[in-house]
Amino acid sequence: DSLIWVSISPALGIEIARIMISNDSIMMINRLESTYFLGNFKFLNQMVNADFDFDMLQAFLTGNDFSYYENDKFKSSVDHNDKMYKLSTVGRRKLKKFQNESNNEPLMEDIWLDPETFKICRLKVNQFKENRKFEAHYSSFTGEEGSKYASEIEYDINAEEKVSIQLTYKSVTIDVPQTFPFTIPEKYSRSYY
Repeated sequence: DSLIWVSISPALGIEIARIMISNDSIMMINRLESTYFLGNFKFLNQMVNADFDFDMLQAFLTGNDFSYYENDKFKSSVDHNDKMYKLSTVGRRKLKKFQNESNNEPLMEDIWLDPETFKICRLKVNQFKENRKFEAHYSSFTGEEGSKYASEIEYDINAEEKVSIQLTYKSVTIDVPQTFPFTIPEKYSRSYY
């Protein structure tokens, strides 16, 4: 709820990048280029041409619903093709006490739930004003009952350009105190991307 910390190690366990995201900032160390970046969500939103905030990003990464959005306007149905429950809403807004001028656009949202676990298996979000679409597919659920998570996730962002991302979680640790080391080496230069 307060910090997202990512270490990217694609091969042989050698870290190539480290990212730390809080409610108002994004910090990144690029070990391949010996650079670092300090910015905010405006940078992330420009990079993927979207309008995310911390809560939305956290929900997308964990396969959960948005915490600070209205929940009273959903319509439920059964998607017989996918054999899942489907929740749909048009005009879902962020709760007033969490709104600011950049995130009060209503969303059209479809959520597909597994009928046995009620975990989100697919999520589609449309922002009308900007003609942006975001879709996520969550699969390969693992973990203990009550704390299952999707270990395979595919994201598709369709805005001015299309962006596709595939994410695989190798391990997840729950209810264990964590440390989040983030020290920028002195020799690294600042990047403004």
